[in-house]
Amino acid sequence: MSNESFERTVTFLMFLILTMQFAIFLAIKGS
Repeated sequence: MSNESFERTVTFLMFLILTMQFAIFLAIKGS
């Protein structure tokens, strides 16, 4: 497992979590 692939995976996961939190925030705010 290369270090570059690991960093790319971590960056993708962080982006995914931020997107989910933003979507949840919009859902709560919109209701």
